[in-house]
Amino acid sequence: MKLITEKDIIRDVAKVWHKQYSKYIDSGEDINVANFDMSHQKPSKQIYEELLNLDPNAAAADIASIIGNDSWTKIFCDVCGEISECKTAVQFHVNYEDVVMCRKCIIKALNIILQSE
Repeated sequence: MKLITEKDIIRDVAKVWHKQYSKYIDSGEDINVANFDMSHQKPSKQIYEELLNLDPNAAAADIASIIGNDSWTKIFCDVCGEISECKTAVQFHVNYEDVVMCRKCIIKALNIILQSE
């Protein structure tokens, strides 16, 4: 179990982008979704290279300007299914998967435990 922050997500965004789009990055081809105009988006490989070249002190806005949206720097809670407004969460490993739990869900779980004692 470990604490994750927005800064951790920013630091790892290039690695996560590559994991998601490695097929397109490694082949040099790009996403081709039928009936969906992708002309507004840069190629996945270009985005990956720009993410790799980011300043170590980059902010979420820097990543959003490269990718075209801010979803890649948000903390998504796997328990409630919401994007956390907090800048921190807890990540733990369950059945070969990383699971993220937001502050609100952690407090809710703790309250359930404390009320049962």
